Amino acid sequence: MSLFGSLFGHRIEPLHLAPEDQVSPHTETRCCDRLPAGCRISLVWQESSGSSHSARARVVDMNGTGALIKCNVAIAPGSYVYIQARELSLMGSAYVRHCTSDFLSYRIGLQFTGPLMVRF
Repeated sequence: MSLFGSLFGHRIEPLHLAPEDQVSPHTETRCCDRLPAGCRISLVWQESSGSSHSARARVVDMNGTGALIKCNVAIAPGSYVYIQARELSLMGSAYVRHCTSDFLSYRIGLQFTGPLMVRF
């Protein structure tokens, strides 16, 4: 069983975004302002091939519905990611909305699938 299978009990399929549903990293579609943050997070995701990956990233800004992160690894838009922010004692999941190269890292926009949960 894959890592996601063990976490969620089933395989999570990536979200396939039609071209008209893909969000440009420069398009402002947020309903709430994002607050600057600098905490570190851990990410786990599964590619469509079934291979699981993990990475660490730094949060640039966030609100209750999403976050902008900087990561050394590109993650394809539409990917489903599991998030853990130990510094904030939060965990949850999100879909990648965009991924843009930023010199030696990537700026990745995440849309949370629901409210982040307090981690014990």
